[in-house]
Amino acid sequence: MRKGNYKYRGKTNNGFIKFLLKEDIVQHDFLKYSALQYPWLKYHHSPLEGRRTPFEQFLFKYLGSDAGFVDVIFPELLLAIEIKIKPNKPTPAQQEWLDYFKKIGWQAEVCWSFDEAKEVLDFRVQSKMKEINSRKATMI
Repeated sequence: MRKGNYKYRGKTNNGFIKFLLKEDIVQHDFLKYSALQYPWLKYHHSPLEGRRTPFEQFLFKYLGSDAGFVDVIFPELLLAIEIKIKPNKPTPAQQEWLDYFKKIGWQAEVCWSFDEAKEVLDFRVQSKMKEINSRKATMI
């Protein structure tokens, strides 16, 4: 997968691509990888980041959005990932969500690169597959 200096060639290249941060590009590449590598695996990304107009800020709060929610969750894997590019670090609200996911038995990680996020996902998928195969073996 690409590492930085990524030029989007999709139909939505409408001039806004230049405003993306490195973190946005890593997250995009990671989600694209997960969709291509594991097409059966469902994930959810909450688009809460970014600057908002005063109305959008009101609307997000009014509709119950919670600050700090992690970048992506994989419910089937009980996996939550927050992607950061150094020197950025999780906000207190993000850390609170990460701690919450750990408390309820999920794996919750801060990943500092595409490669790290990929490694966490790949390992979790492999572990899940071993668990499924182990259950099948004991059923026979």
